[in-house]
Amino acid sequence: MMLQVSIMRISVREVILYGKKYNPKIIFGVAVVGIVLVINIVWIFSLSEKRVLKADYPYYSEVEDITIAADAIIVGKVIDAEKVQEMNVNTDPQTRNEVDSIPYTVSKFEAIEIVKGDINVGDIIEVKQLGDFKNIPEATLEEIDGYFKLGNLELLFLASYDDGTPYSTLNPTQGAVQVLEDQTLYSASKYSLFGYETKARSVPQTLDDAIEKISQYIK
Repeated sequence: MMLQVSIMRISVREVILYGKKYNPKIIFGVAVVGIVLVINIVWIFSLSEKRVLKADYPYYSEVEDITIAADAIIVGKVIDAEKVQEMNVNTDPQTRNEVDSIPYTVSKFEAIEIVKGDINVGDIIEVKQLGDFKNIPEATLEEIDGYFKLGNLELLFLASYDDGTPYSTLNPTQGAVQVLEDQTLYSASKYSLFGYETKARSVPQTLDDAIEKISQYIK
């Protein structure tokens, strides 16, 4: 039997990801697909299973939507991975002290190619993923083995923060796509806009294809 042992309210900006750039067209699109934005993270456990973090994220139905929502889109190589940090991501000064820090797994990327955003080729950036990858993982990332691995090349759709905390992917299932050695894309999530069963879908199959598609929606 699954039990909710604690519910912690954190920043809307962190978990809702990240409405600050939505124009009316995107807001309408969000309404059409019935996205539910939740600002709670739930700790779940059972006697026979390890604890996990459960969170809900926005879903992007089109490449245009995720491109507009992202503060930065890059191709990056993982040069350091699986470092766990406790962070308080609540940006509201009135409620910040009421919220406990929560674990994030932080990886370092070298920027190889810039598609969008104020990052330069060769920059080293940090990207955080919700949960302690080993002890208290985020449920979706655990399911798809989505925590970044050392040496991987990834196409990243990122949100940035003014408070200096690391970047985040826009969501666990669509915010990162692995680039394989032959430049094809791979994702373990059926919700990904790239790299999942590409032969059966009319979606970009290679990194160049994806960048060409994304570039159509960058102003």
